[in-house]
Amino acid sequence: MHHLPTVVATDLEWASFYAADLVEARFPGTPRPPRPNLMTAEARELRDQLARVERIERVAVMPGEHPAPVDLDVVTALNNLAIEAYTCAAMVAQAIMCPRPAPPATLQTNVGPLLDFAARHLVEADFVDPGLAEDLAPRARRIVNTLAHHLDLWPDGHVLRITCPWCPKDGPQAVGDGQWTLRVRIMPGDQIAIVCEGSCEPPGKDVTTWWGGRPCWPLWDWAWLAKRLQAA
Repeated sequence: MHHLPTVVATDLEWASFYAADLVEARFPGTPRPPRPNLMTAEARELRDQLARVERIERVAVMPGEHPAPVDLDVVTALNNLAIEAYTCAAMVAQAIMCPRPAPPATLQTNVGPLLDFAARHLVEADFVDPGLAEDLAPRARRIVNTLAHHLDLWPDGHVLRITCPWCPKDGPQAVGDGQWTLRVRIMPGDQIAIVCEGSCEPPGKDVTTWWGGRPCWPLWDWAWLAKRLQAA
């Protein structure tokens, strides 16, 4: 059983690193992380057919495009993020009887420092005010999901281009070079985890939990998992 204040603090700490990227993403054309192209030949042919149709039917402003100088969906997300981040920081500050951080100067201000403040002091704040982490957990999860969605950080099914160190290398279920079995998945309750969709069975000390009979590592274990993958 994971310590809830630590889990929520991890969410807030992660979000603090990416908050500035969302500010930049309000400008159309901001680069997003590339997604591995694992399309089948049939899927590529369908994609090309749709692209040819779009080229023929294109007008000045296509559905879903924004003629505005900023991406209005991202601006809306920034507005919501500013409110959520300030609320988290203010509630933590109140619990530890610390002066409240200043609210964002504008709704497009980088709220990373507010999220960082809340992350660093949440465990202490929950000790002083039991139940605070439980109150902030859904808010922190919304923040993480907002950033992940608008920055394309972990779309469901995203492939990690690295070989799982626990998948068998020999035998009928062997995983060869270039076969990537680790995927990012959105679990029940909007929890995000890395799941191995191969045929591995890591030892108990190396896996946090299982989902659908497959080993998975939730967000708060990603730092450990990254070190383990690098060492393999």
